[in-house]
Amino acid sequence: VISSGGQNGITVDGTRGVVIRGFTVQNGQEGVLVTRGASALLDGLTVKDCADDGIQVDENANALIKDCTVGSKVEGEKIQGDGILVVRGSNATVTGTFTSVGNGGMGISVTNSSSLFAFNSSVTLQNNGWHGCGVSNGSALRIYGTADWAVASNSDSGVSVSGASQLETYNSSGTILVTDNGTYGLRVTKTSNAGLEGATLEVRSNGFLGLLVENSSSLYMGNTTTVTGNPGYGVCVVRASVFRVGGTGVLTAKETSCINDYHPGAGIGVFDASSFSAWGKVTLQDNESDGLMAYRGAIVKFYNATVTSITNNGRNGIGLYRNSTCDMDG
Repeated sequence: VISSGGQNGITVDGTRGVVIRGFTVQNGQEGVLVTRGASALLDGLTVKDCADDGIQVDENANALIKDCTVGSKVEGEKIQGDGILVVRGSNATVTGTFTSVGNGGMGISVTNSSSLFAFNSSVTLQNNGWHGCGVSNGSALRIYGTADWAVASNSDSGVSVSGASQLETYNSSGTILVTDNGTYGLRVTKTSNAGLEGATLEVRSNGFLGLLVENSSSLYMGNTTTVTGNPGYGVCVVRASVFRVGGTGVLTAKETSCINDYHPGAGIGVFDASSFSAWGKVTLQDNESDGLMAYRGAIVKFYNATVTSITNNGRNGIGLYRNSTCDMDG
């Protein structure tokens, strides 16, 4: 046990090839800091009760994080900042089992031209005070290999991708579950993009919208994505954004509930010169309003897509409003 009395628990400053294995780190400012071009393997660590971040990778540093636990649900043992913060041109890889719970900030934050790779990972991001995972300011999150993620009960979004950032799941298998978060399940915003292939994505019972693509952003899905039981819109594409379901994609949006007249409970909502296009399979059912709603110059296209079911929606199967269009080719 390393109990640092308010200083950083462990600092790796400019040194490469460091191995830190099997410690509990507690009662520090930063739990573990890897900084200024340093590189380190963090293996089997438990980090708790820190005034700032649990693990911080900063200033062009690199860290391999394997089988670590950061934070705690127990009062007095929580991290006040982020579970992991990767910042200022740094890179981190998460593999094995990683748990980040009960932190004051995000479970994982990747920001300022940084990247995080998750490879063969089982990740739990739960009960954090902001997003479960936030990727921002020109940064990237890439998920490869086996991916079993649970992103649940975080105060804001489950996963937030913003500021010209990127989310990618590729050559992956398993399930990414995003559920019961305070606002959005998955939010892609401010000229960011997401590409989902391989691992199944389940987005359900979040506090506001299930999946939001906004502000000139884009999302491509070639995986199986199910969006269930979210209020407002299951999927919302707004302000010159793009959502594409590829030929291998299977999208289901169902059981969306009404919040108010502006968020009436449509399975998919496409707005403000945004577009939704599908080559794969689409199911829209049991939504309180339209199965798909297009509004204010939105464009909807189905290219040889298999619309497996648009049934039992409370209003229209497909509703087109205010100069919106829908093209069904084949």
